[in-house]
Amino acid sequence: MESFKTATIFDCFLALLGGLAWFLGIVRKEAIKVIAGVAVSTACIPPLCTAGFGIANGNWEYFWGGFYFYLINCFFIGIGAWILSLALGYQRYYMEKNTVGNRKMSVLISLLSIIILLPSVWLTKKKWDKEKLKERSENYINIIKESHPELAIINYESFKEKGQDFLRITLLNDSVTISKKRLDEHNDLIKDIHLIWKYSPQSQNVNNPELQKLQSQITALKEELDHLKSENKIK
Repeated sequence: MESFKTATIFDCFLALLGGLAWFLGIVRKEAIKVIAGVAVSTACIPPLCTAGFGIANGNWEYFWGGFYFYLINCFFIGIGAWILSLALGYQRYYMEKNTVGNRKMSVLISLLSIIILLPSVWLTKKKWDKEKLKERSENYINIIKESHPELAIINYESFKEKGQDFLRITLLNDSVTISKKRLDEHNDLIKDIHLIWKYSPQSQNVNNPELQKLQSQITALKEELDHLKSENKIK
């Protein structure tokens, strides 16, 4: 459902191709009309369900995203069928009968296509930037893990706010094991993303004996691993 709340320009092209395929399925004599109908319904129903989910849960991001996805699918499937009907000559009689009216209709359809297409261009850029930020964040997390294995990273989240990129990192380590000042020293590894360090809520309870035992085991294992690495280097 998450994928149907953000329509990109590629979804518009897919809907256009779907309209071409749908029209071919309708005009051919072979029994492929059912396939064409299923193809169109699978393109339109999921975003409509996403919009309905948004209404039911009061999530307007899902509603508007799903509704726009549904709109471009319906519109560009119709446009694809209309273009192919013109190309194959099915509307030749009507085009010759009312030339002026058909020209006006073509201009109107072209304008509507551009208006409906514009938000998808912006959403495509937004989704592209989000994926690039996610990829960079994953690379930085790997760098941090390699450079500072003492950090037990259990979760991280990348997001953009006021034009700046942020990476929120949640640690299993508590404030006693690794201080906030020491965490801030790791910020030098990353220059173009602002790091936000956060201790896990469970890790802040330093009086929890099970957590202390787990933390001591992690520390002991890391010390043993460092010891084995140093012995291998000597050999």
